[in-house]
Amino acid sequence: MNGEKNVAISADLLNEVAELAQAEGKTPGELIEEATRELLTLRRNTAEQTPHAVDENEKESRRKFADFSAFVGKWEPDPEFDEILAAQRQIDPELWK
Repeated sequence: MNGEKNVAISADLLNEVAELAQAEGKTPGELIEEATRELLTLRRNTAEQTPHAVDENEKESRRKFADFSAFVGKWEPDPEFDEILAAQRQIDPELWK
């Protein structure tokens, strides 16, 4: 496609574009073209970084696992916390009748 084409946009959006264009010393057409180019560049860059079609096996192979090895052996007993948990774990026989 070459040349200029007419595109329909809503009146409220056109008004916003016109106000912003005037504030920036541009025509609405210039602002729309600039914004469209920026959007297309952003989408192209995002598409290059994000695979579109990934089969389930490939997804599985890309799965990342959390490494908690820094926490292994770091547990310290906390009697106060244990008491709180014990109180929460009490079964109320009245609720189970």
